Amino acid sequence: MAENRKNKGGRPPKTASAKHSETVRFRVTAAQMQTLQQSAAKGRLTLSEYARQMVLAGKIIAPASPEELGLVAELTREKNNLNQLAKVQNAAGAATREAELMRIIRFYNQTINRLKRKTESSRGRNQP
Repeated sequence: MAENRKNKGGRPPKTASAKHSETVRFRVTAAQMQTLQQSAAKGRLTLSEYARQMVLAGKIIAPASPEELGLVAELTREKNNLNQLAKVQNAAGAATREAELMRIIRFYNQTINRLKRKTESSRGRNQP
């Protein structure tokens, strides 16, 4: 019977070792709860994920911000442009697109510097 079932697609089930099946409970004061909730919100995490990361790693690794995701998308688009220009360059055998290549290189350098600054400034906010 199992062979006749169609694969419905979607995300594969987690392995038993990957599931969060155990519960840890502890009590906090109202003020502590508010602090925890604010810290979790600042890190763009659920309270459970915030507590899990703090207990297991002692620091918070916040998900990428919309700004960071936008920078990654820009880098991806520019990478595609660079690949297309490299293909033309290889076919032509001459420096026909030097100005465009220099613009892309400057863009990459600026974007990488913005990501570095963003990463360095976010290190200070990782601690509650």
